Amino acid sequence: MAAFAELDDNNIVIRVCNADQVAIDENGGDQSDSAAQQFKSLIPFTFNGVKWMQCSESGAFRGRMPGVGDTYDETEDAFIAPKPFSSWVLDSNFEWVAPVTRPNETDVYRFTRWDEINLRWLASDARDTKQYYWNPDTSSFVEIV
Repeated sequence: MAAFAELDDNNIVIRVCNADQVAIDENGGDQSDSAAQQFKSLIPFTFNGVKWMQCSESGAFRGRMPGVGDTYDETEDAFIAPKPFSSWVLDSNFEWVAPVTRPNETDVYRFTRWDEINLRWLASDARDTKQYYWNPDTSSFVEIV
């Protein structure tokens, strides 16, 4: 299934709509301006919309399938999600990465979440009675007392 993202004048995704792949193929093919123009003739812009940009559900082009609020980066020709925390950096796959690798959740530790103040991962035990932080030096969770 083909799709197009409607962008505002800051390249922020306003909405994502499905498109007919046959119509795209008949109007210049994937990622062509003519296919985007043909799509525009079928689906008008919303109030803030200024451009349709084709996207790929599989991530085959333009980095990833966008969602509302994502940004289209023209230089990288990729859709990028909003930065979740100020300490995170964008990797070569246009995904945000924490400064500490996220630990795997297990049956014992779950509900892993990022603690931006202390730059560490937090977790709860399976019963949600104790809190832990991830120590990357020992590759283990440590109880917060």
